[in-house]
Amino acid sequence: MITPSGKYLRFAGIAVFPVIFGLAFLLSLIAPHHESYRTDDFGKLPVLLNGRTQPLDSVARNSLIILSGKSRVATSNGKMSAIDWLIELSAQPELARKRKIFLLHNREIKGELGLDIEAKLFSYETLTQKSSRDGSDNNPIDIINSRAQAANDIEAKSRNAYQRDILRLFQQMLLYRGLSNSIRPENSIDFAVELEAYQALIPAGAEAFRLQQTNQPYDRDALDRLSRFAERYDRLKTISYFYVIPPETPSAGPEEWIKMGDALVLSISRGRVPHLAQLYAEALSSFRKSQVDVFNSKTEALLAALESARPEEFKRSLFEHSFNQIAPFRWAQIGYIMALLMSLGGLVLWRRPLRLSAIIVVYICFTIHSLGIVARMIIDGRPPVTNLYSSAVFIGWGTVLFAIILEHYSKRLMAMACACLVGFATLLVAHYLSLEGDTLEMMQAVLDSNFWLATHVLIITLGYSAMFVAGSLGIVWLVARLVLRDEKSQILKQFAAMIYGVVCFSLLFSFTGTVLGGIWADQSWGRFWGWDPKENGALLIVIWTAIILHGRLVGWFRARSIAALSVLGSIITAWSWFGTNMLGIGLHSYGFTDAASITLYSFVISQLFIFLLAFIPVKPKETANRES
Repeated sequence: MITPSGKYLRFAGIAVFPVIFGLAFLLSLIAPHHESYRTDDFGKLPVLLNGRTQPLDSVARNSLIILSGKSRVATSNGKMSAIDWLIELSAQPELARKRKIFLLHNREIKGELGLDIEAKLFSYETLTQKSSRDGSDNNPIDIINSRAQAANDIEAKSRNAYQRDILRLFQQMLLYRGLSNSIRPENSIDFAVELEAYQALIPAGAEAFRLQQTNQPYDRDALDRLSRFAERYDRLKTISYFYVIPPETPSAGPEEWIKMGDALVLSISRGRVPHLAQLYAEALSSFRKSQVDVFNSKTEALLAALESARPEEFKRSLFEHSFNQIAPFRWAQIGYIMALLMSLGGLVLWRRPLRLSAIIVVYICFTIHSLGIVARMIIDGRPPVTNLYSSAVFIGWGTVLFAIILEHYSKRLMAMACACLVGFATLLVAHYLSLEGDTLEMMQAVLDSNFWLATHVLIITLGYSAMFVAGSLGIVWLVARLVLRDEKSQILKQFAAMIYGVVCFSLLFSFTGTVLGGIWADQSWGRFWGWDPKENGALLIVIWTAIILHGRLVGWFRARSIAALSVLGSIITAWSWFGTNMLGIGLHSYGFTDAASITLYSFVISQLFIFLLAFIPVKPKETANRES
């Protein structure tokens, strides 16, 4: 009999973890209150980069992740946000040069540049300062440029670790310089005053240029002073990274955005410096002079001007900024690992409260995960899977969906534990893929979207998800077999049936997705099948799942074999999904990255070790007890 106090205790045990997680997530939705600089509002300003309009906050976050592997900068006073760092880089470059944001592991490169071998993060100032070794001065910039040029001449797949890292460092330094020169010249002391002087020179200088072209007497001094400005801003447009000035015509497309340097050079023919350029200059100059109220007012003026000029792009930029602040996939990842621990705890102690708590947290995480995918679709204007990052996010979502359905029927909590494990793992993979930069980049031209592409990618990705669920259930079966020492136990029979059912779904989705992919390929490339590595990988999944189901149907495979083969199926699926992209060959190698090779190899090795568990002989409990 359960007493009233016992009921309250059980209810508290069920509610405490979901309430804590839910409150923490809701608190993250509350926008921070700014007592001084409204840098968060500055991060909402839309710019154009990688073919799409995005907030400055996204540019700052993605750039900082490329440079340092993190979205915040460590300072003596704590952590600096990405947008604060970008503003400092633009307004106070002399301070930004001292920030340790360049991640460098290669000891050979560090030794060659005269850097601290044990350090991992370096400032731009440290990387570019000359070091005297062996009686000669070595210019680090020249060393990096020459080594990177040599590495760039080598085919990507043939580069060694040193060549890959020196090329990456070279690209990081180009990115850093591009960022520091995108809104204003990095060597400008007071950009607002500079633009005022430039504006004052334009009428006389432009007139002098016109008279010169018509062979009439002209003011040489006015033309020379204007020419020096024009040459300075012309150099600026070749260095800068993103586009900050939108087209003046509201109906113009995003391709009409221009860089700050272009806008300032065009000011000569238009007779005036663009109002947005003046606002940007005044905002950064006021930040440099610690004029908080002026910076905030100029930021408000910039927001109002950009909203008026590009209302649709401004709304999308605000939405993406909110998406960045909420970080739904990070919260889902935290919740999945939290639910996994509760699921495992629910198997050995306080079963009902922890089991229900885990299920509630998974439902919350799945909702957050789903909303995050929908938000990306709104921002990108495309289906949920467009690159490797989004495929990892969607596979995790599909895996959790399948596991929730299985948990509804099994009520053993193991399916939920598998959901948490795979959901967490796929979001972790997505996190590491995000280190490559913008995860909402425009699709490759070869993947220009149509109906068949969208359906093919979604369906075959669900096939990947189902196979990963089957593989994770296979792991549970093999481990449980060693613990229970009874392959005929009811629990193992139930899990074997679940594996079989999920493999059926995997075959259905994989086969349908592969056929739809052939239809899309026929429309896009003029051929249904070309034995491309990605196509071969999809075919391998279909063949493997068909082998498992056929073997069970004719009696070749029993529960242990199905579980073990499902684990191997996870390896085949990982190769089809991920490995084929790292080959660097074929029409589907649009997501090439060598950064994830260690993760893939580690996963394959771990699955092979788990597969070997199927060959460990296990004596039934009755036999073991009788012998003892």
